[in-house]
Amino acid sequence: MNKKIPQQLIVDAPVCPIYEEEQKRPRWRELQNEYYIVDPGCGHAINYLVWNTNSTIKPSSASTYSTHLYQFVDFLHSMGVTVCSAELEHVQQFFKYLSDNGKREGTLSLHKTSITNLYRHVDIHLGHEPNLRWDYIREFIKPSQFRTPPPIEREPISKEEIILLIENLNTQRERLVVQIALEAGLRNSDIRGLKINDIKLEEKYLDFYNRKSNIWQRMPISGELALLLRHWLYVGRESTLVDPENDHLFPGQKHEQLSGGYLNSIVTEAAERAGIQEVIGKIKITERQKVSMKTDKEYREMHKVTLHSLRHTFNQLLKDAGVPSDFRSAALGHSSPEITKKYYEHDDDNYDEVIGELFRGLQLGI
Repeated sequence: MNKKIPQQLIVDAPVCPIYEEEQKRPRWRELQNEYYIVDPGCGHAINYLVWNTNSTIKPSSASTYSTHLYQFVDFLHSMGVTVCSAELEHVQQFFKYLSDNGKREGTLSLHKTSITNLYRHVDIHLGHEPNLRWDYIREFIKPSQFRTPPPIEREPISKEEIILLIENLNTQRERLVVQIALEAGLRNSDIRGLKINDIKLEEKYLDFYNRKSNIWQRMPISGELALLLRHWLYVGRESTLVDPENDHLFPGQKHEQLSGGYLNSIVTEAAERAGIQEVIGKIKITERQKVSMKTDKEYREMHKVTLHSLRHTFNQLLKDAGVPSDFRSAALGHSSPEITKKYYEHDDDNYDEVIGELFRGLQLGI
């Protein structure tokens, strides 16, 4: 199959029989506003997202799942079939299409998970009988069998690069986003989800819900960050607030919280201004994505310095400071409940001191 869907195969898109009905669900509208969920163009997929977001699908993953399902449904419709009328060969063609367009094996695995779970949901919960069985997808679709580029490895940035990055941030909000990522190792979704009550200024720590690991975590913060947060909470935040009832630390203009794309652009653009940005990989943009993204670019660039690379930097800084690997794992939310418990029973005063020394004035020992 060609990288681009042959024009002769593009037909009038079929209509999912329950699409209009599922679109009207009040909970569906709430999810779209709260988690930036994409409309997949299929009622079965909408029903799956409504049922499973906040249960089997973590909120931080809901947007990714919806985007993957949108791409799958859009591909099926271009072939003249729906989710329920598709056969295994259509799914195989979709994965060939992904690999031909430069998607990596990890991305194909995520697509397989979302598609398999969709068909399982349709079979078990909706009582419909699709032509394709979900266990066939699980058994016969092997991402490792497709030709894919090697994975892109994210590396931490150096202490000197951190200073340059900080110097090229434009606003107080940008400085806060970056410093929270550096001091607490939070993911994009965790930063966006922070609420005012999560910030404990006097005690110098913040609580956050790790959406990927489904656990609450408490992270110490430096006096420098506490001062920045105090000024933001009592002065700066008001200038960005549209809804007085919004209790997010970083409220959005149209949504309750800022978008993930915007938070990442804070870091990537500052790194570009600082002269420390590099392109470490490219992902091909499909013809249909060009239309939806309103771009004529052939590739989407993967950058060295991103919000997620600051998470790797946080881990490296703690490692360099002598913080043991199991404590670092717990701080990153990667560990088992037993290790997390051990982390919280660690000498908190010592750990707080490490954080305070590391980030005092953001000199980082330079």
